[in-house]
Amino acid sequence: MSVICIFSSNEVRIKMSEEKINLTDLKDLADQSEMAIANKLCIIAATLICGFIALTYVVLLPQGLIPIGVGIGTILLALAPIIISWSLYLKDHESPVVKHVVGFGFGLLYAVIMFTSDIGIVYLYAIPLLVVVSVYTDVKYTAAVSIGAVIINIISVAIRMQSPNLTPDDVTSLPMRAVLLAVTAVFIILNAKTSKKFQEIRSARVRIEENKTNSLMKEILSVSSKMTDSVSEIASEMGTLKDSVEQTLSSMDEVSTGTAESADAVQNQLIKTEEIQNHIDSVKQTTDTIMDHVEATAQAVEEGQKQITVMSHLTEQIDTAGKDVQAALATFSQTTSQMNSITELINNVADQTSLLALNASIEAARAGEAGRGFAVVATEISNLANQTSEATGDINRLIADINSQLGTMVDNIESLIKTGQEESECANKTADDFNLISQNVEDILSSSDGMKNSVSNLATANSEIVNSIQTISAITEEVTAHASTTYDSSEQNKQIVEHINNLVDDLNENATELKSYT
Repeated sequence: MSVICIFSSNEVRIKMSEEKINLTDLKDLADQSEMAIANKLCIIAATLICGFIALTYVVLLPQGLIPIGVGIGTILLALAPIIISWSLYLKDHESPVVKHVVGFGFGLLYAVIMFTSDIGIVYLYAIPLLVVVSVYTDVKYTAAVSIGAVIINIISVAIRMQSPNLTPDDVTSLPMRAVLLAVTAVFIILNAKTSKKFQEIRSARVRIEENKTNSLMKEILSVSSKMTDSVSEIASEMGTLKDSVEQTLSSMDEVSTGTAESADAVQNQLIKTEEIQNHIDSVKQTTDTIMDHVEATAQAVEEGQKQITVMSHLTEQIDTAGKDVQAALATFSQTTSQMNSITELINNVADQTSLLALNASIEAARAGEAGRGFAVVATEISNLANQTSEATGDINRLIADINSQLGTMVDNIESLIKTGQEESECANKTADDFNLISQNVEDILSSSDGMKNSVSNLATANSEIVNSIQTISAITEEVTAHASTTYDSSEQNKQIVEHINNLVDDLNENATELKSYT
Protein backbone atom coordinates (compact mmCIF):
# COMPACT_ATOMS: atom_id res chain seq x y z
CA MET A 1 0.00 0.00 0.00
CA SER A 2 2.80 2.40 0.93
CA VAL A 3 4.58 1.66 -2.39
CA ILE A 4 1.40 2.59 -4.29
CA CYS A 5 1.13 5.81 -2.28
CA ILE A 6 4.73 6.71 -3.05
CA PHE A 7 4.27 5.93 -6.75
CA SER A 8 1.06 7.96 -6.92
CA SER A 9 2.68 10.86 -5.11
CA ASN A 10 5.67 10.84 -7.48
CA GLU A 11 3.42 10.53 -10.52
CA VAL A 12 1.31 13.49 -9.38
CA ARG A 13 4.46 15.49 -8.73
CA ILE A 14 5.81 14.71 -12.24
CA LYS A 15 2.51 15.65 -13.87
CA MET A 16 2.34 18.87 -11.87
CA SER A 17 5.91 19.70 -12.89
CA GLU A 18 5.09 19.10 -16.57
CA GLU A 19 1.95 21.21 -16.28
CA LYS A 20 3.97 23.90 -14.57
CA ILE A 21 6.45 23.93 -17.49
CA ASN A 22 3.59 24.10 -20.02
CA LEU A 23 1.93 26.90 -18.08
CA THR A 24 5.23 28.76 -18.00
CA ASP A 25 5.56 28.48 -21.77
CA LEU A 26 1.97 29.65 -22.21
CA LYS A 27 2.55 32.53 -19.83
CA ASP A 28 5.66 33.60 -21.76
CA LEU A 29 3.66 33.41 -24.99
CA ALA A 30 0.78 35.38 -23.47
CA ASP A 31 3.17 38.09 -22.31
CA GLN A 32 4.05 38.80 -25.96
CA SER A 33 2.04 41.65 -27.52
CA GLU A 34 0.01 41.09 -30.68
CA MET A 35 0.81 44.63 -31.75
CA ALA A 36 4.55 44.01 -31.32
CA ILE A 37 4.38 40.83 -33.40
CA ALA A 38 2.30 42.54 -36.11
CA ASN A 39 4.67 45.54 -36.15
CA LYS A 40 7.68 43.28 -36.54
CA LEU A 41 6.08 41.29 -39.37
CA CYS A 42 4.93 44.45 -41.14
CA ILE A 43 8.37 46.10 -40.85
CA ILE A 44 10.13 42.97 -42.14
CA ALA A 45 7.74 42.73 -45.11
CA ALA A 46 8.12 46.45 -45.85
CA THR A 47 11.89 46.15 -45.55
CA LEU A 48 11.95 43.30 -48.06
CA ILE A 49 9.64 45.04 -50.56
CA CYS A 50 11.11 48.53 -50.22
CA GLY A 51 14.63 47.13 -50.09
CA PHE A 52 13.98 45.18 -53.28
CA ILE A 53 12.62 48.31 -54.98
CA ALA A 54 15.58 50.42 -53.79
CA LEU A 55 18.03 47.75 -54.96
CA THR A 56 16.31 47.58 -58.33
CA TYR A 57 16.59 51.33 -58.83
CA VAL A 58 20.22 51.28 -57.68
CA VAL A 59 20.92 48.75 -60.45
CA LEU A 60 18.90 50.60 -63.13
CA LEU A 61 20.16 54.09 -62.31
CA PRO A 62 23.75 53.65 -63.66
CA GLN A 63 22.35 52.18 -66.87
CA GLY A 64 20.50 55.39 -67.63
CA LEU A 65 17.18 53.60 -67.89
CA ILE A 66 15.54 56.03 -65.51
CA PRO A 67 16.06 59.73 -64.82
CA ILE A 68 18.55 60.45 -62.06
CA GLY A 69 16.18 62.63 -60.05
CA VAL A 70 13.40 60.05 -60.22
CA GLY A 71 15.78 57.24 -59.31
CA ILE A 72 17.33 58.99 -56.34
CA GLY A 73 13.94 60.20 -55.11
CA THR A 74 12.49 56.71 -55.41
CA ILE A 75 15.42 55.19 -53.52
CA LEU A 76 15.02 57.76 -50.73
CA LEU A 77 11.26 57.15 -50.57
CA ALA A 78 11.96 53.38 -50.37
CA LEU A 79 14.49 53.73 -47.54
CA ALA A 80 12.60 56.35 -45.52
CA PRO A 81 9.75 54.13 -44.22
CA ILE A 82 12.23 51.37 -43.42
CA ILE A 83 14.46 53.61 -41.33
CA ILE A 84 11.62 55.43 -39.58
CA SER A 85 9.62 52.27 -38.79
CA TRP A 86 12.64 50.41 -37.40
CA SER A 87 13.55 53.39 -35.22
CA LEU A 88 10.03 53.53 -33.80
CA TYR A 89 9.94 49.75 -33.28
CA LEU A 90 13.25 49.65 -31.43
CA LYS A 91 12.02 52.36 -29.06
CA ASP A 92 8.62 50.78 -28.54
CA HIS A 93 7.69 47.41 -29.99
CA GLU A 94 4.00 48.18 -29.50
CA SER A 95 4.06 51.63 -31.09
CA PRO A 96 0.80 52.18 -33.03
CA VAL A 97 2.56 54.70 -35.31
CA VAL A 98 4.61 51.98 -37.01
CA LYS A 99 1.77 50.71 -39.17
CA HIS A 100 0.82 54.21 -40.26
CA VAL A 101 4.43 55.04 -41.17
CA VAL A 102 4.67 51.84 -43.20
CA GLY A 103 1.26 52.36 -44.83
CA PHE A 104 1.74 56.04 -45.68
CA GLY A 105 5.42 55.68 -46.66
CA PHE A 106 4.77 52.68 -48.90
CA GLY A 107 1.67 54.37 -50.36
CA LEU A 108 3.71 57.40 -51.32
CA LEU A 109 6.45 55.16 -52.79
CA TYR A 110 3.81 53.11 -54.64
CA ALA A 111 2.27 56.27 -56.13
CA VAL A 112 5.64 57.57 -57.36
CA ILE A 113 6.50 54.21 -58.93
CA MET A 114 3.08 53.85 -60.55
CA PHE A 115 3.23 57.36 -62.07
CA THR A 116 6.88 57.27 -63.17
CA SER A 117 7.50 53.69 -64.26
CA ASP A 118 6.70 52.36 -67.69
CA ILE A 119 6.66 48.75 -66.47
CA GLY A 120 3.11 47.54 -66.21
CA ILE A 121 3.56 44.86 -63.53
CA VAL A 122 4.83 47.24 -60.84
CA TYR A 123 1.26 47.48 -59.60
CA LEU A 124 1.88 44.03 -58.05
CA TYR A 125 4.14 45.62 -55.38
CA ALA A 126 1.00 46.56 -53.49
CA ILE A 127 -0.33 43.01 -53.08
CA PRO A 128 2.32 41.63 -50.61
CA LEU A 129 2.05 44.70 -48.42
CA LEU A 130 -1.76 44.56 -48.46
CA VAL A 131 -1.54 40.95 -47.28
CA VAL A 132 0.89 41.90 -44.51
CA VAL A 133 -1.14 44.84 -43.13
CA SER A 134 -4.12 42.51 -42.76
CA VAL A 135 -2.36 40.85 -39.78
CA TYR A 136 -3.30 43.89 -37.66
CA THR A 137 -6.95 42.78 -37.90
CA ASP A 138 -7.72 46.50 -38.11
CA VAL A 139 -10.43 46.63 -40.75
CA LYS A 140 -10.39 50.41 -41.09
CA TYR A 141 -6.63 50.55 -41.47
CA THR A 142 -6.60 47.66 -43.92
CA ALA A 143 -9.45 49.22 -45.89
CA ALA A 144 -7.72 52.61 -46.00
CA VAL A 145 -4.44 51.14 -47.27
CA SER A 146 -6.24 48.88 -49.76
CA ILE A 147 -8.50 51.64 -51.09
CA GLY A 148 -5.52 53.97 -51.36
CA ALA A 149 -3.63 51.39 -53.42
CA VAL A 150 -6.71 50.81 -55.62
CA ILE A 151 -7.22 54.57 -56.18
CA ILE A 152 -3.56 55.06 -57.09
CA ASN A 153 -3.82 52.11 -59.46
CA ILE A 154 -7.04 53.44 -61.07
CA ILE A 155 -5.54 56.92 -61.55
CA SER A 156 -2.44 55.33 -63.06
CA VAL A 157 -4.60 53.24 -65.40
CA ALA A 158 -6.65 56.30 -66.38
CA ILE A 159 -3.53 58.31 -67.18
CA ARG A 160 -2.09 55.48 -69.25
CA MET A 161 -5.35 55.07 -71.12
CA GLN A 162 -4.90 58.68 -72.34
CA SER A 163 -1.40 58.01 -73.61
CA PRO A 164 -0.91 58.31 -77.40
CA ASN A 165 1.34 55.25 -77.25
CA LEU A 166 -1.49 53.01 -76.04
CA THR A 167 -1.44 49.59 -77.62
CA PRO A 168 -4.35 47.21 -78.09
CA ASP A 169 -2.93 44.99 -75.36
CA ASP A 170 -2.82 47.95 -73.01
CA VAL A 171 -6.45 48.64 -73.70
CA THR A 172 -7.24 45.15 -72.48
CA SER A 173 -4.69 44.71 -69.69
CA LEU A 174 -4.95 48.09 -67.99
CA PRO A 175 -8.61 47.73 -66.97
CA MET A 176 -7.95 44.12 -65.98
CA ARG A 177 -5.08 45.34 -63.80
CA ALA A 178 -7.33 47.82 -62.05
CA VAL A 179 -10.04 45.19 -61.55
CA LEU A 180 -7.54 42.59 -60.30
CA LEU A 181 -6.08 44.92 -57.70
CA ALA A 182 -9.56 46.06 -56.67
CA VAL A 183 -10.72 42.45 -56.24
CA THR A 184 -7.55 41.66 -54.30
CA ALA A 185 -8.19 44.65 -52.06
CA VAL A 186 -11.78 43.49 -51.47
CA PHE A 187 -10.60 39.99 -50.58
CA ILE A 188 -7.98 41.40 -48.20
CA ILE A 189 -10.57 43.64 -46.52
CA LEU A 190 -12.96 40.68 -46.20
CA ASN A 191 -10.12 38.57 -44.84
CA ALA A 192 -9.37 41.29 -42.26
CA LYS A 193 -13.03 41.37 -41.24
CA THR A 194 -13.14 37.58 -41.01
CA SER A 195 -9.92 37.45 -39.00
CA LYS A 196 -11.26 40.10 -36.65
CA LYS A 197 -14.48 38.11 -36.27
CA PHE A 198 -12.51 34.95 -35.56
CA GLN A 199 -10.46 36.89 -33.04
CA GLU A 200 -13.60 38.10 -31.31
CA ILE A 201 -14.94 34.54 -31.23
CA ARG A 202 -11.65 33.23 -29.83
CA SER A 203 -11.58 36.03 -27.27
CA ALA A 204 -15.11 35.17 -26.18
CA ARG A 205 -14.19 31.51 -25.86
CA VAL A 206 -11.03 32.42 -23.98
CA ARG A 207 -13.06 34.55 -21.56
CA ILE A 208 -15.50 31.69 -21.05
CA GLU A 209 -12.66 29.22 -20.47
CA GLU A 210 -10.96 31.75 -18.23
CA ASN A 211 -14.10 32.03 -16.11
CA LYS A 212 -14.32 28.25 -15.93
CA THR A 213 -10.63 28.03 -15.08
CA ASN A 214 -10.98 30.67 -12.37
CA SER A 215 -13.93 28.81 -10.85
CA LEU A 216 -12.03 25.54 -11.03
CA MET A 217 -8.93 27.14 -9.50
CA LYS A 218 -11.03 28.53 -6.66
CA GLU A 219 -12.41 25.06 -5.98
CA ILE A 220 -8.92 23.56 -6.24
CA LEU A 221 -7.52 26.17 -3.86
CA SER A 222 -10.37 25.55 -1.43
CA VAL A 223 -9.77 21.79 -1.53
CA SER A 224 -6.02 22.37 -1.31
CA SER A 225 -6.46 24.60 1.75
CA LYS A 226 -8.64 22.00 3.43
CA MET A 227 -6.20 19.26 2.45
CA THR A 228 -3.31 21.33 3.86
CA ASP A 229 -5.16 21.81 7.15
CA SER A 230 -6.00 18.10 7.30
CA VAL A 231 -2.44 17.14 6.45
CA SER A 232 -1.11 19.51 9.13
CA GLU A 233 -3.47 17.98 11.67
CA ILE A 234 -2.41 14.49 10.59
CA ALA A 235 1.23 15.53 10.87
CA SER A 236 0.61 16.79 14.42
CA GLU A 237 -1.19 13.58 15.37
CA MET A 238 1.55 11.47 13.80
CA GLY A 239 4.13 13.42 15.80
CA THR A 240 2.21 12.62 18.98
CA LEU A 241 1.93 8.98 17.91
CA LYS A 242 5.66 8.89 17.18
CA ASP A 243 6.44 10.23 20.68
CA SER A 244 4.09 7.60 22.17
CA VAL A 245 5.78 4.82 20.21
CA GLU A 246 9.20 6.02 21.32
CA GLN A 247 8.02 6.06 24.95
CA THR A 248 6.64 2.54 24.49
CA LEU A 249 9.98 1.42 23.08
CA SER A 250 11.79 2.95 26.06
CA SER A 251 9.38 1.32 28.53
CA MET A 252 9.62 -2.05 26.83
CA ASP A 253 13.41 -1.77 26.89
CA GLU A 254 13.25 -1.17 30.65
CA VAL A 255 10.81 -4.08 31.06
CA SER A 256 13.12 -6.35 29.06
CA THR A 257 16.06 -5.31 31.23
CA GLY A 258 14.02 -5.84 34.40
CA THR A 259 12.76 -9.24 33.34
CA ALA A 260 16.30 -10.27 32.40
CA GLU A 261 17.52 -9.25 35.86
CA SER A 262 14.55 -11.06 37.40
CA ALA A 263 15.38 -14.17 35.40
CA ASP A 264 18.95 -14.06 36.72
CA ALA A 265 17.67 -13.62 40.26
CA VAL A 266 15.27 -16.55 39.83
CA GLN A 267 18.09 -18.68 38.47
CA ASN A 268 20.25 -17.83 41.48
CA GLN A 269 17.29 -18.57 43.74
CA LEU A 270 16.86 -21.96 42.07
CA ILE A 271 20.55 -22.76 42.64
CA LYS A 272 20.30 -21.78 46.32
CA THR A 273 17.12 -23.81 46.71
CA GLU A 274 18.80 -26.85 45.21
CA GLU A 275 21.61 -26.37 47.72
CA ILE A 276 18.99 -26.29 50.49
CA GLN A 277 17.52 -29.51 49.12
CA ASN A 278 20.95 -31.14 49.25
CA HIS A 279 21.41 -30.04 52.86
CA ILE A 280 17.94 -31.30 53.72
CA ASP A 281 18.82 -34.67 52.21
CA SER A 282 21.97 -34.67 54.35
CA VAL A 283 19.91 -33.82 57.45
CA LYS A 284 17.51 -36.60 56.57
CA GLN A 285 20.35 -39.09 56.33
CA THR A 286 21.73 -37.86 59.66
CA THR A 287 18.27 -38.20 61.19
CA ASP A 288 18.01 -41.76 59.94
CA THR A 289 21.42 -42.47 61.49
CA ILE A 290 20.24 -40.98 64.79
CA MET A 291 17.13 -43.11 64.65
CA ASP A 292 19.23 -46.19 64.06
CA HIS A 293 21.47 -45.25 66.99
CA VAL A 294 18.52 -44.54 69.23
CA GLU A 295 16.92 -47.86 68.33
CA ALA A 296 20.21 -49.59 68.98
CA THR A 297 20.46 -47.80 72.33
CA ALA A 298 16.93 -48.85 73.20
CA GLN A 299 17.75 -52.43 72.42
CA ALA A 300 20.91 -52.16 74.51
CA VAL A 301 18.96 -50.75 77.47
CA GLU A 302 16.37 -53.46 77.13
CA GLU A 303 19.07 -56.05 77.10
CA GLY A 304 20.61 -54.42 80.18
CA GLN A 305 17.33 -54.63 82.03
CA LYS A 306 17.11 -58.31 81.22
CA GLN A 307 20.57 -58.89 82.51
CA ILE A 308 20.20 -56.76 85.64
CA THR A 309 19.33 -59.83 87.71
CA VAL A 310 22.68 -61.39 86.90
CA MET A 311 24.61 -58.10 87.03
CA SER A 312 26.60 -59.17 89.99
CA HIS A 313 27.95 -62.07 88.01
CA LEU A 314 28.50 -60.09 84.83
CA THR A 315 30.26 -57.02 86.19
CA GLU A 316 32.83 -57.14 83.48
CA GLN A 317 30.17 -57.44 80.81
CA ILE A 318 28.31 -54.50 82.32
CA ASP A 319 31.53 -52.50 82.40
CA THR A 320 32.15 -53.30 78.76
CA ALA A 321 28.55 -52.53 77.84
CA GLY A 322 28.82 -49.23 79.69
CA LYS A 323 31.89 -48.31 77.71
CA ASP A 324 30.09 -49.25 74.49
CA VAL A 325 27.18 -47.08 75.50
CA GLN A 326 29.55 -44.22 76.33
CA ALA A 327 31.20 -44.52 72.89
CA ALA A 328 27.81 -44.64 71.18
CA LEU A 329 26.71 -41.58 73.11
CA ALA A 330 29.90 -39.77 72.14
CA THR A 331 29.20 -40.61 68.51
CA PHE A 332 25.61 -39.50 68.98
CA SER A 333 26.84 -36.24 70.50
CA GLN A 334 29.03 -35.63 67.46
CA THR A 335 26.04 -36.38 65.22
CA THR A 336 23.92 -33.81 67.06
CA SER A 337 26.72 -31.29 66.63
CA GLN A 338 26.64 -31.96 62.90
CA MET A 339 22.89 -31.51 63.01
CA ASN A 340 23.39 -28.11 64.65
CA SER A 341 25.74 -27.09 61.82
CA ILE A 342 23.27 -28.28 59.20
CA THR A 343 20.33 -26.48 60.78
CA GLU A 344 22.43 -23.32 61.03
CA LEU A 345 23.21 -23.64 57.31
CA ILE A 346 19.50 -24.16 56.60
CA ASN A 347 18.73 -21.00 58.56
CA ASN A 348 21.27 -19.06 56.49
CA VAL A 349 19.82 -20.40 53.24
CA ALA A 350 16.30 -19.54 54.45
CA ASP A 351 17.46 -15.98 55.18
CA GLN A 352 18.97 -15.75 51.69
CA THR A 353 15.71 -17.12 50.26
CA SER A 354 13.76 -14.40 52.09
CA LEU A 355 16.16 -11.76 50.76
CA LEU A 356 15.87 -13.08 47.21
CA ALA A 357 12.08 -13.17 47.54
CA LEU A 358 12.17 -9.53 48.66
CA ASN A 359 14.31 -8.63 45.64
CA ALA A 360 11.92 -10.53 43.38
CA SER A 361 8.98 -8.57 44.88
CA ILE A 362 10.77 -5.30 44.16
CA GLU A 363 11.47 -6.33 40.54
CA ALA A 364 7.83 -7.41 40.16
CA ALA A 365 6.65 -4.04 41.46
CA ARG A 366 8.92 -2.30 38.97
CA ALA A 367 7.49 -4.39 36.12
CA GLY A 368 3.98 -3.11 36.97
CA GLU A 369 0.95 -4.97 35.72
CA ALA A 370 3.04 -7.56 33.91
CA GLY A 371 4.76 -8.55 37.21
CA ARG A 372 1.66 -8.94 39.38
CA GLY A 373 1.67 -12.72 39.15
CA PHE A 374 5.39 -12.70 39.75
CA ALA A 375 4.85 -10.70 42.99
CA VAL A 376 2.33 -13.27 44.26
CA VAL A 377 4.80 -16.09 43.67
CA ALA A 378 7.57 -14.10 45.37
CA THR A 379 5.33 -13.60 48.43
CA GLU A 380 4.64 -17.36 48.53
CA ILE A 381 8.41 -18.00 48.40
CA SER A 382 8.92 -15.63 51.32
CA ASN A 383 6.22 -17.45 53.33
CA LEU A 384 7.82 -20.83 52.58
CA ALA A 385 11.21 -19.44 53.62
CA ASN A 386 9.67 -18.30 56.93
CA GLN A 387 8.19 -21.76 57.41
CA THR A 388 11.63 -23.23 56.71
CA SER A 389 13.15 -20.93 59.34
CA GLU A 390 10.49 -21.95 61.87
CA ALA A 391 11.04 -25.63 61.08
CA THR A 392 14.81 -25.29 61.59
CA GLY A 393 14.06 -23.54 64.88
CA ASP A 394 12.02 -26.52 65.96
CA ILE A 395 14.85 -28.83 64.92
CA ASN A 396 17.33 -26.74 66.91
CA ARG A 397 15.14 -27.02 69.98
CA LEU A 398 14.82 -30.78 69.50
CA ILE A 399 18.59 -31.09 69.09
CA ALA A 400 19.06 -29.01 72.24
CA ASP A 401 16.75 -31.37 74.09
CA ILE A 402 18.67 -34.33 72.71
CA ASN A 403 21.99 -32.78 73.77
CA SER A 404 20.61 -32.15 77.20
CA GLN A 405 19.35 -35.69 77.47
CA LEU A 406 22.64 -37.03 76.09
CA GLY A 407 24.47 -35.10 78.78
CA THR A 408 22.32 -36.75 81.38
CA MET A 409 22.97 -40.14 79.81
CA VAL A 410 26.71 -39.52 79.73
CA ASP A 411 26.70 -38.57 83.41
CA ASN A 412 24.70 -41.64 84.32
CA ILE A 413 26.92 -43.95 82.31
CA GLU A 414 30.06 -42.39 83.77
CA SER A 415 28.60 -42.92 87.23
CA LEU A 416 27.77 -46.48 86.23
CA ILE A 417 31.33 -47.11 85.11
CA LYS A 418 32.79 -45.57 88.24
CA THR A 419 30.64 -47.70 90.43
CA GLY A 420 31.13 -50.83 88.35
CA GLN A 421 32.98 -52.49 91.28
CA GLU A 422 29.99 -51.77 93.47
CA GLU A 423 27.35 -53.06 91.06
CA SER A 424 26.72 -56.07 93.08
CA GLU A 425 25.87 -53.96 96.12
CA CYS A 426 24.00 -51.37 94.04
CA ALA A 427 21.92 -53.65 91.84
CA ASN A 428 18.71 -51.93 92.86
CA LYS A 429 20.27 -48.53 92.20
CA THR A 430 21.46 -49.76 88.80
CA ALA A 431 18.00 -51.09 87.99
CA ASP A 432 16.55 -47.67 88.74
CA ASP A 433 19.22 -46.05 86.61
CA PHE A 434 18.43 -48.38 83.73
CA ASN A 435 14.77 -47.57 84.11
CA LEU A 436 15.71 -43.89 83.84
CA ILE A 437 17.88 -44.64 80.83
CA SER A 438 15.02 -46.52 79.22
CA GLN A 439 12.73 -43.57 79.82
CA ASN A 440 15.30 -41.17 78.37
CA VAL A 441 15.80 -43.38 75.34
CA GLU A 442 12.07 -43.39 74.77
CA ASP A 443 12.09 -39.60 74.99
CA ILE A 444 15.00 -39.46 72.57
CA LEU A 445 13.18 -41.84 70.25
CA SER A 446 10.08 -39.65 70.40
CA SER A 447 12.15 -36.50 69.81
CA SER A 448 13.99 -38.16 66.94
CA ASP A 449 10.70 -39.15 65.40
CA GLY A 450 9.49 -35.52 65.70
CA MET A 451 12.72 -34.32 64.16
CA LYS A 452 12.24 -36.80 61.33
CA ASN A 453 8.76 -35.41 60.69
CA SER A 454 10.13 -31.85 60.75
CA VAL A 455 12.81 -32.77 58.24
CA SER A 456 10.17 -34.41 56.06
CA ASN A 457 8.03 -31.26 56.27
CA LEU A 458 11.09 -29.18 55.47
CA ALA A 459 11.77 -31.33 52.41
CA THR A 460 8.15 -30.93 51.30
CA ALA A 461 8.30 -27.15 51.80
CA ASN A 462 11.55 -26.92 49.90
CA SER A 463 10.06 -28.98 47.07
CA GLU A 464 7.19 -26.52 46.91
CA ILE A 465 9.73 -23.69 46.83
CA VAL A 466 11.46 -25.37 43.90
CA ASN A 467 8.13 -25.73 42.08
CA SER A 468 7.29 -22.09 42.80
CA ILE A 469 10.67 -20.94 41.54
CA GLN A 470 10.20 -22.98 38.38
CA THR A 471 6.79 -21.35 37.96
CA ILE A 472 8.39 -17.92 38.47
CA SER A 473 11.05 -18.82 35.93
CA ALA A 474 8.40 -19.83 33.39
CA ILE A 475 6.44 -16.62 34.05
CA THR A 476 9.60 -14.57 33.71
CA GLU A 477 10.45 -16.23 30.40
CA GLU A 478 6.90 -15.62 29.17
CA VAL A 479 7.04 -11.97 30.24
CA THR A 480 10.42 -11.62 28.52
CA ALA A 481 9.02 -13.20 25.34
CA HIS A 482 5.99 -10.88 25.40
CA ALA A 483 8.25 -7.91 26.08
CA SER A 484 10.45 -8.85 23.13
CA THR A 485 7.41 -9.29 20.87
CA THR A 486 5.96 -5.97 22.02
CA TYR A 487 9.32 -4.29 21.44
CA ASP A 488 9.51 -5.67 17.89
CA SER A 489 5.93 -4.57 17.21
CA SER A 490 6.69 -1.10 18.58
CA GLU A 491 9.78 -0.91 16.38
CA GLN A 492 7.66 -1.81 13.34
CA ASN A 493 5.05 0.77 14.38
CA LYS A 494 7.81 3.38 14.65
CA GLN A 495 8.96 2.61 11.09
CA ILE A 496 5.34 2.81 9.86
CA VAL A 497 4.88 6.17 11.62
CA GLU A 498 8.09 7.53 10.04
CA HIS A 499 6.93 6.30 6.62
CA ILE A 500 3.52 7.98 7.09
CA ASN A 501 5.30 11.19 8.15
CA ASN A 502 7.25 11.08 4.86
CA LEU A 503 4.00 10.65 2.93
CA VAL A 504 2.46 13.58 4.84
CA ASP A 505 5.48 15.72 3.96
CA ASP A 506 5.03 14.77 0.29
CA LEU A 507 1.35 15.79 0.48
CA ASN A 508 2.33 19.12 2.03
CA GLU A 509 4.84 19.73 -0.78
CA ASN A 510 2.22 18.88 -3.42
CA ALA A 511 -0.30 21.24 -1.79
CA THR A 512 2.32 24.01 -1.68
CA GLU A 513 3.16 23.46 -5.36
CA LEU A 514 -0.55 23.56 -6.20
CA LYS A 515 -0.91 26.92 -4.42
CA SER A 516 2.12 28.28 -6.27
CA TYR A 517 0.28 27.95 -9.60
CA THR A 518 -2.16 30.73 -8.66
